[in-house]
Amino acid sequence: MLKIGDFSKLSRVSIRMLRHYDEIGLLKPVWIDPESGYRYYKAEQLSVAGRINALKDMGFGLSAIGEILPCYEDRDTLKMHLRCNRPYGDPCYCCAVFHDKEFREAEVDVEVQKDVKGSYKDTEHVCFRILPEITVACATCKGSYEQMGGINAAVVAWVADNGYVFDGPMFNIYHVSPHETSNPDEYVTEVCYPVRKM
Repeated sequence: MLKIGDFSKLSRVSIRMLRHYDEIGLLKPVWIDPESGYRYYKAEQLSVAGRINALKDMGFGLSAIGEILPCYEDRDTLKMHLRCNRPYGDPCYCCAVFHDKEFREAEVDVEVQKDVKGSYKDTEHVCFRILPEITVACATCKGSYEQMGGINAAVVAWVADNGYVFDGPMFNIYHVSPHETSNPDEYVTEVCYPVRKM
């Protein structure tokens, strides 16, 4: 087991924040020494901390992350606000559409999409639809989400330089995400902006 200090260094999450995660039930230590009060974590929990970091980088607040994390426990069923057990497409793409008109720290308006095989009726939590073809300006980011600011800036500059205007909310396609790997260097994210010619 790892002491909280060691876990903090390896996970890149401060001790103060780890204590907060414990208080709100987001990431609880596996054992707390009753005499010293020291918190101890398993090495396997580093991947959970990595997912929390990644979701925070995507703009999700801690309450939303608490709802999303259970989906990683069962890779065959997408939980979160979606609760759906349908055969996924091959390849299966996961996409997040950002509807907010500006950056928000919490209460982010994000639509999560995952492609499935077949046709289905809507349920209480899931809408099924066929999306129309659109023109997008896009770039692919290989590595951690810390690069996303630069990737977005590059796409925005290309749009301005090539006579296009934005035509809808931007979205990301997660080809390799924290769902598939706990190593941020292996993430592959496609940044997409719907556009049209001026």
